[in-house]
Amino acid sequence: MLFDLINKYQKSGIVLLSGDVHYSQFYHTNCESLTGYNIPELTTSGLTHHANTFFKVADKCSDRTTPQFWNSSEIFMNFNFGVSEVKRIKDDIQVKLEVKDNFNQVKLSKTFLVNRDLTYNVNKTKYQTMCRLVHSESRVLIQFIHYFHLLVSQRDLFSITAIFLLFSLISLIISLVFRLFVTPILNFLIKKC
Repeated sequence: MLFDLINKYQKSGIVLLSGDVHYSQFYHTNCESLTGYNIPELTTSGLTHHANTFFKVADKCSDRTTPQFWNSSEIFMNFNFGVSEVKRIKDDIQVKLEVKDNFNQVKLSKTFLVNRDLTYNVNKTKYQTMCRLVHSESRVLIQFIHYFHLLVSQRDLFSITAIFLLFSLISLIISLVFRLFVTPILNFLIKKC
């Protein structure tokens, strides 16, 4: 795992760049215990198409894409590309990440200083076990809390429908399991008595 390598070699100054999600957004590791500092991530795509190209109302439901737990900016959903600039400033290194549209206008931007923002600190990793549990075992719970928060705060039709469908699917699965496994076992036990 990437976080294990960062901890093993205690590396500072790491910034993640990603894409192929058809929109742009900044993320961060929400728990410094996993990496020794909050590692920023910029995802950006695409120059030829974006989410609204396929799904005309994608920008209307973009807040459902990822939980606010990891987001550190709004989503930009149009033609875009990423720009990174790294330069030395006195005794530090500045990393500037930008998202630009197809007219070269800056739509999202963040600037980091390695010594201030991106320095590995071994003292911050002492709660790593708890953070690993939260991040790996509770992703579904975090996503559910995110959707529940949207449902309560926005009370919109999309969220209500999604929650209804989720509970319907769970109910259907439980009834199938009961019908396929529990009922035959109970019938068998009743015949034995």
